[in-house]
Amino acid sequence: MEPEEVLVTNGSQQGLDLVGKIFLNQNDPVLVERPTYLFVLQSFGLYEPIFHSLPLGQEGVDVLDLQEVLNRFRPKLFYAVPNFQNPTGTSYSLECRKEVARVLKGSDTVLVEDDPYGEIRFLGEDHPPVKAFLGESLFLGSFSRVVSPGIRLGWVTAPSEVMDKLVTAKQASDLHTSLLSQMIIHCYLSDYDVEAHLKRIRSMYKRKRDLMVSLIKDEFPEDVKCTEPGGECSCGLPSRRVCPPWSYLKEPLRRRWPLYQARPSSLKILKITP
Repeated sequence: MEPEEVLVTNGSQQGLDLVGKIFLNQNDPVLVERPTYLFVLQSFGLYEPIFHSLPLGQEGVDVLDLQEVLNRFRPKLFYAVPNFQNPTGTSYSLECRKEVARVLKGSDTVLVEDDPYGEIRFLGEDHPPVKAFLGESLFLGSFSRVVSPGIRLGWVTAPSEVMDKLVTAKQASDLHTSLLSQMIIHCYLSDYDVEAHLKRIRSMYKRKRDLMVSLIKDEFPEDVKCTEPGGECSCGLPSRRVCPPWSYLKEPLRRRWPLYQARPSSLKILKITP
């Protein structure tokens, strides 16, 4: 990857907005996972596309379903979070990543791969991003989880012909990302042992995740199952109810854990983040 293929953004969320600006028009088809990241729906939704979704299994999306949707709707974009997906905590298997890349190579659909959590794996093996098997695609990342959420610094990588349009759209939005924030991150990455820092925060996230999963198993009804992510620490709880009963929520609320409910189509997910 060349330096001119990287654009520093005000958080990866700005990267999503810029992608929507340069790619999407009213009624353009866009493919997302089901459930998907709430704020990509808000960000892309400003441009009035038509969203289509693929159910997310334990190892990622079903490749046959993906092929069918690509053939039927020809989406402009496929937005995916292969590492510790938000809100479910699911990660794509290595085989799924390779197969997704193979199918996308035969289409005109652009992959928008969002990876804010990839550095926070504490169980299992790291897998290359889908981009590694696909080649030209869009890839977003963030310093929010690994350095500081408040500094609002992220990045998007793209082929040169797309990058030119992203830069123009960003200049119209804010001229440039804060130089002070960029200098702070640069100094931190240059002067401190980042790997030691990552080791510490992975240990912290694992403790939180283990406690959360243990409490869910102990305190929630037996029919409630949750994902047990190998990184980051958000768990998804599938529920057939529109809103879980109060008995589900007393312990998370007592501990002041954030709760989110994703309700795309008929699938309902409660996300708990310690």
